[in-house]
Amino acid sequence: MSFGNMKLNQKLYSGFGLLLVLLITVGSIAWVEFGSAELGFKEYRGLARDTNLAGRLQANMLMVRMNVKDFIITASEKDKQEYAEYVKKMQQFLDEARGQIKNPQRAAMIQQVDSQVKDYEKAFGEVVKLQNHRNDLVINTLNVKGPEMERLLTKIMESAYGDQDAEAAFYAGKALRSLLLARLYVVKFLDDNSKKSAERVNKEFSDFSKELEELTTRIENPERQKMVAELNARDDAYLEAFVGLTKTIWQRDEIITKSLDVIGPKVAKLVEDVKLSIKAEQDALGPKLQASNEQAKIVILILSAAAMVFGIFLSWIIARSITRPIQRVIAGLNEGAQQVAAASSQLAGASQSLAEGSSEQAASLEETSSSMEEMGSMTSKNAENAGEANILSQQAKQVVTQANEAMAELIKSIDDIAKASEETGKIIKTIDEISFQTNLLALNAAVEAARAGEAGAGFAVVADEVRNLAMRAAEAAKGTASLIEGTIEKTKHGSELVNKTNETFLEVAESTVKVGELVGEIAAASTEQAEGIRQVNMALAEMDKVTQLNAANAEQSASASEELSGQAASVRVFVDDLTALVGYRGANGSQEYLETKTQHSQPAKKATKPNLALPKSTVISAPPSEDDDGDFVNF
Repeated sequence: MSFGNMKLNQKLYSGFGLLLVLLITVGSIAWVEFGSAELGFKEYRGLARDTNLAGRLQANMLMVRMNVKDFIITASEKDKQEYAEYVKKMQQFLDEARGQIKNPQRAAMIQQVDSQVKDYEKAFGEVVKLQNHRNDLVINTLNVKGPEMERLLTKIMESAYGDQDAEAAFYAGKALRSLLLARLYVVKFLDDNSKKSAERVNKEFSDFSKELEELTTRIENPERQKMVAELNARDDAYLEAFVGLTKTIWQRDEIITKSLDVIGPKVAKLVEDVKLSIKAEQDALGPKLQASNEQAKIVILILSAAAMVFGIFLSWIIARSITRPIQRVIAGLNEGAQQVAAASSQLAGASQSLAEGSSEQAASLEETSSSMEEMGSMTSKNAENAGEANILSQQAKQVVTQANEAMAELIKSIDDIAKASEETGKIIKTIDEISFQTNLLALNAAVEAARAGEAGAGFAVVADEVRNLAMRAAEAAKGTASLIEGTIEKTKHGSELVNKTNETFLEVAESTVKVGELVGEIAAASTEQAEGIRQVNMALAEMDKVTQLNAANAEQSASASEELSGQAASVRVFVDDLTALVGYRGANGSQEYLETKTQHSQPAKKATKPNLALPKSTVISAPPSEDDDGDFVNF
């Protein structure tokens, strides 16, 4: 089958298939080459990381050796702590190197470095122990025994001088001179750690021992003999400590010389060998990667240029075979666009009218809903007020009930007071009767006293006083009786008033109960009314939602219609562009629909009375028929 007889989909599939094959070929080659380059760069980057790690190992080992040197010189705890920190970092870097460096030769070197570092740590630990022992001998023995021997010799000299023993003072001075020289060379030995200084120390102590023997034979004073004996004991301890000091220092120096000074450079050399090995591999890998990338760029450029030339040629053939059938489609698209534009204009007018009506209806529903909400709010307020009034009436009922109970207790109290007043009146009458009888007795006594004459004069005075008291008691009893009678009358009157008040309170309680029942009924009715208005509001809200939705749908329909009209105009423009693109012209040699382009490019006007029916003269032509494969038969 020739290319000209192919269907449109076959032409497109064939052309783009060939382009796709070329692109896949170019992409595959680029993928392989760049993948190879990526692997190379990853390998190069890994080597760079290994080099960096080896450099850090080398630098940390250098710091370890420097801190060891400083500790040997100064015996400072700070140097020892810094040494421990750098050793810890060294172990961390070694662990990282064992996990990161995969080359067998370099991994073996790293393992050797790890072993040497452990030996270095062990040797330095021995050096620290020996250094501590050295410091202990110097501080606790030499620096103690030496000054003690000097003080003893000085005392011997002073004692001999005081006793005019010139010979003892002379030999004590010679011994002191030898001791001072010996101690001086001990200090020099601590500084240079040389055998020459140690031999000089031994020589001076040998002279010192001889002079002590001579001094021992020359002294006769018991006290000075005792001090010389102490000198000999301290001399032996000092010499023993010095011998131990020389052994310790020389053992320490031997470890430094044979272990630390050997292992440090060996570790540095091993790490340097690792770095040189990595550098050699990097130097070989770099040019190889560069050459591979250059070759890949050349191949990709050649294939890309070939694909571009072939794609241009194929595009020219496909475009030439497609533009001719498209020209036959343009006329049908133009006519369909005109019909769609007319129908969309009518639909837009109808949708706009529907949207306006829905908006007015929605506004009316909103006003009605607002009024019902206000009524519902007022009804709810009335229901709340009625409920509060019902509560207040219930409270008033309780207060009246309590007042009735209090009135009943008050009546009972007044009755008790009245009874007590009556009993008091009876007592007052009894007192009045007693006063009357006392008065009679006083009169009889006065009569008898008068009969007695002077002998009964005193008794007459007493009888007179008793009579006066009886009269005063009678008067007081009369006054009290009158007051009690008035109190009884008032109590009876108060009891009558309280009874009337109690009856009034009972009537008020009955009225309060009736008022509470009425208020409760009003509250229940108001609540039911508020519930009914709330349901009406809900119904209005639902109606408002539906109306709003209808208005929105109508507006969307109008908008869609206007959009459809605009799209129809756009389709006409695209058809014009497509016509201009393919160069299609009518039979008379001019574009057939240019005169209608301006009309349909204007937006559709709003119709006052929409008519959705299409004009009888407007007939939408059927689209070109398709075969089973979905391709246009005319193509």
